[in-house]
Formats: sequence, C-alpha cells, structure tokens
Amino acid sequence: MSPKEAIPRLRAAIDGDLDDKLYQLWLCYVPRMDKASYMGFGEFKAKMKGENIDRRSAEEILAEAEEIKRRLSDGGESI
Repeated sequence: MSPKEAIPRLRAAIDGDLDDKLYQLWLCYVPRMDKASYMGFGEFKAKMKGENIDRRSAEEILAEAEEIKRRLSDGGESI
C-alpha cells in the first residue's frame, strides 16, 4: 500500500479511536449533568477537540467587549 493510500486510512482509524474515547468520557459525565448543564455528544466532542474556540485576535474581542460595555452604559440597551 502506498503512503497516499495509507495516510487517509490511518487518519480515519485515529479519528474513530478518538471518537470512541470521547464517547466513553461523555458517558461518564452524563449522570452528573442536569437540565441546565446537559450537552449532547456532538457539542461535548466539539468542546473537547477545541473546535468551538474563538479564533479572533485579542484586539477584536476587546473591541467587541468595549462596544457591549458602551451600549449597556448608554441606557441599558439589551444585547
């Protein structure tokens, strides 16, 4: 088997193994979740893999925070 054929298969196997381990971990958390803290497996998996991390720069995030502060102080406008 050539490396071009082997690499996608290896990636799929590794991803599948990771998904299995994350699913087992999620199952450990489920009994401790309540209605407010419950998250489905897809959301849990994304959180654990870092897929939902905000990739904006610090300046962009701080600018958004300042805008929110300004809007709230100008009359309590809701966000």
